Amino acid sequence: MTQPFKSGSPLTGALLAWWRSLENNRGDRAELRRCADLLQVMQTEAFHLARARLIAAGLSAEESRSPRLAAIVALAAHVTAQSDASLPGAFSSGDKAPVSPLRFRQILDAVDDDELFTRLRRVLPLIDDSVSLAALAADVWYWGDRVRRRWVYDYRWPDKQSA
Repeated sequence: MTQPFKSGSPLTGALLAWWRSLENNRGDRAELRRCADLLQVMQTEAFHLARARLIAAGLSAEESRSPRLAAIVALAAHVTAQSDASLPGAFSSGDKAPVSPLRFRQILDAVDDDELFTRLRRVLPLIDDSVSLAALAADVWYWGDRVRRRWVYDYRWPDKQSA
């Protein structure tokens, strides 16, 4: 599989189905939400259930060992509602952005997968845990300079004159 988590892909469908199943398995959701880092996520049964579903949908065994998959699974457990909003769009919506420019820059500066996970986990409550799960998964999976640049342009930077 060369491009996991693209919109409409079988992997995205499998992730969404697994996420919906968390409604009936609140213990798994709670366990994932308590994880402080990606190693803890990888030690949960819920992660391995999600991983097995994604492998069945076409994710290679090698790709399924990526710490980014652990980040996607754990962050998905924090999402309580689907929306059409991309992450940077949700971070900067409304008159006063839920995620300040300083905090947004800190997310962009994440140096590794654990740091990205931690920073995203901390801002999800600021946007009412509502985001496009497909966009979240794709952005975390492909995190790098290209995603960072897109986020910089998708974030609605405040006008200093009105601030």
